[in-house]
Amino acid sequence: MKRWTNLFSNKNFIYLLVSQSLSQVTIQLLNFLFVLKVYNETGSPIATSIVWIFYALPSLIFGPFAATIVDTFDRRKLLMFTNLLQSLLILFLSFSFNRSVFTMYIVVFLYSTLNQLYVPSESVALTEIVKKKSLALANGVFFTTVQISIIIGFLLASLSNSFFGFVNTLYLSALLLFTAFLAVTKLPELRIMGKRSDPGSLVRDFIERIFEGYRYVVSQRSLLYSYLLQIVLNCSLTVVVVNIPVISKEVLRAPGDYGSALIVTPTILGSVIASYYVPRILEKGIRKLSIIYRSLVMMTFLLALITLIFPEIEGQTLRLVVYFGTFIALGACFVGTIIPLQTHIQEFSPEKMRGRILGNLWFLITLINIFPLLFSGIITEIFGVRVLLLLFFAIYLSIAIYIRNNSGIQLRDGVINNFRIS
Repeated sequence: MKRWTNLFSNKNFIYLLVSQSLSQVTIQLLNFLFVLKVYNETGSPIATSIVWIFYALPSLIFGPFAATIVDTFDRRKLLMFTNLLQSLLILFLSFSFNRSVFTMYIVVFLYSTLNQLYVPSESVALTEIVKKKSLALANGVFFTTVQISIIIGFLLASLSNSFFGFVNTLYLSALLLFTAFLAVTKLPELRIMGKRSDPGSLVRDFIERIFEGYRYVVSQRSLLYSYLLQIVLNCSLTVVVVNIPVISKEVLRAPGDYGSALIVTPTILGSVIASYYVPRILEKGIRKLSIIYRSLVMMTFLLALITLIFPEIEGQTLRLVVYFGTFIALGACFVGTIIPLQTHIQEFSPEKMRGRILGNLWFLITLINIFPLLFSGIITEIFGVRVLLLLFFAIYLSIAIYIRNNSGIQLRDGVINNFRIS
């Protein structure tokens, strides 16, 4: 209790937490709102996929250089700058979105570009305003607010868009971001101390270190397999999120506006529950590979039920109740694969290369996400979203069969040939 009291008595932590929470709620709100708006305007899954592509592009273009800027300027000013400009950007969209859907794509691109500065600035600022002994607890609080923000953001997008309309929801988003801006104005200066590095040298060093990290991952089969499975899981998650309005309409037979309540809320609830229990299971000595395997098997079973069996259930109320419980289980199973994988990658990575290995992973996920987004949009457009879900069923089933049947696997000791997840 004393640790919590010490942390929350830190006013600067509260200011940063308010900014982080409001920023997270807003970005989740806007993500679903834009996907929903584009789908309602165009009726095209491809068009909704492009929203995510425009959101991903800035991280590929500007992500490598964001650390240079964050290490050079006052983080407080960067947080203020990004929150204020994002607020003005959304306000601008509220007056201009009727001109063209392409205007929304441009706003998404610019918003995401500003986020490349906000996220690392926030991460560094946290380490400067919180004492080292409280840092782990502070990170835990931030992680929890991210999970809660996903639910709140998606629910706000759905309910506000349904009852108050798209423009008023944009006004709400701009207000949330402006409040986040006011919160960080209360922070002290977080100016970088020491000599500024030459940007050209930083870029050259960055590229060199990236390739060193990739070479190490490829040389370690265990790490490489974990990388590949992590990429597959995160790409499939992005594809499902971007197709939520279509899944809600074609599979759940419910209005797309309610997709967040019917899909996102129970899935996140299951994720939060699993986030609590999976680490406890790991602490009991259960092998990571065993948890991953069983989670994958359960996901394939749930996807088959969602796609083939549940749509045939008569009665809207019964069908929605069954789906709600199923998506809770699906969210729990997803976390049942992600946490052991992420833990293994962290443990298996040498300390001196851990930052690069984890950073390269998320860079690759962002890069590779573009291709399944486009591909999934084409599949959904031509064959329907149920075919897309069956494709994920086949992918997960193939991975589970490989884990189970590949020579040398023993679930008791977690061995796949030279791939060991202890």
